[in-house]
Amino acid sequence: MTKPLVVLSSARSGTNYFLSVFQKMAPNGVVLREVFRKGGDSLPELIALTGMPRSQLVALGQDDPVALWDILLDAAGPRPLALKIFYYHARPSSPIWDRLIDEARIVHLVRRRVLDTFVSRKLAETTGAWFQPADVGTLPARPEVRLDPAELSAFITERQGYVQRFRERFQNADLHEVSYEDIAADPKLCADWIARVTGLPIPAVPLQLPIRKQNTWAIRDIVSNYDEIAAFDKAHL
Repeated sequence: MTKPLVVLSSARSGTNYFLSVFQKMAPNGVVLREVFRKGGDSLPELIALTGMPRSQLVALGQDDPVALWDILLDAAGPRPLALKIFYYHARPSSPIWDRLIDEARIVHLVRRRVLDTFVSRKLAETTGAWFQPADVGTLPARPEVRLDPAELSAFITERQGYVQRFRERFQNADLHEVSYEDIAADPKLCADWIARVTGLPIPAVPLQLPIRKQNTWAIRDIVSNYDEIAAFDKAHL
């Protein structure tokens, strides 16, 4: 693997799962998360990697993502580098997009069932838990949410627009698209896919990830007004 790997996606689409599997396959690699969004969520790792102060890294992530990209490439050196960027982390006119098109291997991670993405976001907003550590012994009780059909419809339209625009924008990039649904059932499926795209070896031992799926319930069992949104319970991408 020579090119840095960038996961292009949106929130609640399996990016943490994907990068957790990648890290198991490249234990000496530099695996970061949302380095280009306001505030970022990898600041401790970035500080350790670059030796730069927090304030400077925050400013770069917000105002000069290209400079931050160059710093990351230099700091990673020959080690595999992987991170993620969401469709809305940088302005459409930002030069970071062209740099990624020219220099990175892009994994376009798409969640076909946009309803599941929407429900996952609503559950996270309700509970305040945006990921589920694997070492938590007791699973939470069955959650319940009520969805606004108009808000859901607008969300699906927005996500469809993002996916189509970025497919077109990245059509000449080193682009590899995969759906979350095709790799989510077992980390081995995800590892097999990563191996085919990157050439990284698949670990011989079973993959033990630091996170696990947050919602294991069927949508109809946790949405209190399911009848109102049943028509959206299908793949949209």
